[in-house]
Amino acid sequence: MELIQFAVYLLLFIFLGNTSIHSPRAVYDGAAFSAYVSAAETIISEDHTIKFDTTITNFGNHYNAFSGIFTASQHGVYVFTWNLYCGGNGGFIYSQLVVNSDVVGAMVTDARGTDYARTTTGVVVVEINNGDIVFVRIHPTNLHKFNLFSHTDFRSTFSGWKLY
Repeated sequence: MELIQFAVYLLLFIFLGNTSIHSPRAVYDGAAFSAYVSAAETIISEDHTIKFDTTITNFGNHYNAFSGIFTASQHGVYVFTWNLYCGGNGGFIYSQLVVNSDVVGAMVTDARGTDYARTTTGVVVVEINNGDIVFVRIHPTNLHKFNLFSHTDFRSTFSGWKLY
């Protein structure tokens, strides 16, 4: 009986590959990062790349906290999310998620009509290639009012991960 089981497993292995649940796990060369702005207030200008300077997670080491840029190490479908806080008293910030030079996401964080900071979150699912760069910037032509805020109780963040 053991010889028959062995023969069946051998045939399955030859024709289907190793299907054993005890086989070594496939190597995953993915990417995932999450970072936030550490400064309480960041002075911004049009076309300013936001530097999310404190990294929480940087699996694969593809996010550069000094430049604010993620560089893809391989082709795939990725998810990116960014969350920005704007000061109250009528502040607003237009921002964009950019892949290379193409805008793939945009949002406005609008605190008009309140005395408190407001936040908005953008999410984009996008196919990118090896070597593509992804970053968040202030809109190059739309005006903004007031600056970007971040605090231990509310943080402006940028995150991304390879979906497949």
